[in-house]
Amino acid sequence: MKASSTGLKIKVHLSKKEALKLRKQDLEGILNFKDYDGAKRQIPFTLKLTKDDKETIDVYHEPFNLYFGNAKNFSITLYPYHHENLLETGTCSDIFYVSGRVSVYLNN
Repeated sequence: MKASSTGLKIKVHLSKKEALKLRKQDLEGILNFKDYDGAKRQIPFTLKLTKDDKETIDVYHEPFNLYFGNAKNFSITLYPYHHENLLETGTCSDIFYVSGRVSVYLNN
């Protein structure tokens, strides 16, 4: 799994095997974050799949009261709708925090 971001535009790339593995366990990775001013850092994150019935992708960072780029870690939670879409079309995405976008891609 690879992940990168420029500001709040997050892109996560998964293999098909990783996408299927997500059904049984969370995946952990490192986001290569680049801020709009050019500052770079790496932020640990967890990609999760839940069985709850929602049509949004949730993004949560800790500590929540800090700017996303200063987070110690964060999580992305997919719901069945998005996971099925990812497996069928190779991508799923949603907005978060009003101006952010998270996109998950399935590698060939």
